[in-house]
Amino acid sequence: MISTSKKQLQSELIDKFIISNPRIEPPKDKSHLPNDDISKPFVEEAGGLVTETLAKIYISQGYYSKAMDNL
Repeated sequence: MISTSKKQLQSELIDKFIISNPRIEPPKDKSHLPNDDISKPFVEEAGGLVTETLAKIYISQGYYSKAMDNL
């Protein structure tokens, strides 16, 4: 069992924490962070894949110029 003085010390520590009311503030200046497009490698075309199936997919999606490039 915890002794009375230890309980009192813990209680005082908790009270002190509550009174000090600490806050974690977000950084105010975010200009130093670059705005990189992390999706770029996933949406770029490889360029080496040329198939009739891919051309058909492009046509079904309405990308006629891409379909013509792949035929």
